Amino acid sequence: MEVRSSPPVLHSQVFASLQRRRLTLTVTGLVFALAVAGCSSDSASKPTSGTGSELPTASTTPAATLPIAVTTPLAVATTLPAVTVAPTVAASTTGAVVVVANASTVEGAAGRFSEALQAKKFDVAKAVNATIKVEVSKVYYDPSNAAALPVATFLGAMLGGIKVEVMPSPIPVKDAKLPDGVSVVLMLGSDKADKPIDQAATTTVAATVGSVTTLGSATTVAPPP
Repeated sequence: MEVRSSPPVLHSQVFASLQRRRLTLTVTGLVFALAVAGCSSDSASKPTSGTGSELPTASTTPAATLPIAVTTPLAVATTLPAVTVAPTVAASTTGAVVVVANASTVEGAAGRFSEALQAKKFDVAKAVNATIKVEVSKVYYDPSNAAALPVATFLGAMLGGIKVEVMPSPIPVKDAKLPDGVSVVLMLGSDKADKPIDQAATTTVAATVGSVTTLGSATTVAPPP
């Protein structure tokens, strides 16, 4: 019996078919490997959310705060209020002539008060009438006579610290004229009219101090030597 071999063309076709299958499997494997690698890369690049484990977040430590130095305030010097002390004027009843002008509603009061001042060693001129009526007595003095202020100050202090002012012009007396030599005028008001000098005064009279000192509302008067 004669054995026949397969034709050469058939062997070639079978071999080519196997090669094509092998190439197809190789390409498919590569594509699958690339796909798996791509998914792994995406999963690694995306943060895990939800209930899964989260990456720890970096905590920022606050900067250390330096302690602030507290400056103790400096003590402020307290300024005490200024105390005004009235100048001391030597007590005097001489060197200036005094006239009493009746500015009260009591007739003859100026004459009677003039006599009381003479008893206190004042140089007193004849009483005159004022052209005005006042309730509160006051004393005027002529600054051109250096002795007028001490006499006027002493007289005002002796009568309870009544006001002592520079003599106005014209002087408010009859005919606007004073007796010769007069440089102190007592405008006798209703508060002092017909009152004894000791009663009219509300002052404390010192026995030996030759000065006038005012302390608040009280006045201490020392008689002249």
